[in-house]
Amino acid sequence: MESAFANGKKIPPILLDEVEEQLQFLPPTAMAEVGMLSRDQRWSLTGKAALVTGGTRGIGRAIVEELAALGASVHTCSRNQVELDQILQQWRNQGFQVSGSVCDVLVKEQREKLIETVSSLFGGKLNILLG
Repeated sequence: MESAFANGKKIPPILLDEVEEQLQFLPPTAMAEVGMLSRDQRWSLTGKAALVTGGTRGIGRAIVEELAALGASVHTCSRNQVELDQILQQWRNQGFQVSGSVCDVLVKEQREKLIETVSSLFGGKLNILLG
């Protein structure tokens, strides 16, 4: 099998062999259908509700942005109101469906309030939880 790359990194041949082996079990039309789908169609999170704690910095922020870019409605929390307000405004300017609230997840009462908020926002539905 030829070398393959993902995000500029070489995929190990053993992994490629495993993928090739699994592909043989797909119906012939499946590969054609997958090939015709855009990235957004294959990875669409439209209609999904997500909660990302600590979503205003670092990896949490990147996760919020990726989920929102894929169409999810996202709620995040931060311990810092000013930081939260600033990033929420940036996300709104980008057209992302993101809301947020202040919460220190180490404090039980604040976690309970966060769950109430998220439940109210998403009609009791939560598809994705990342903390």
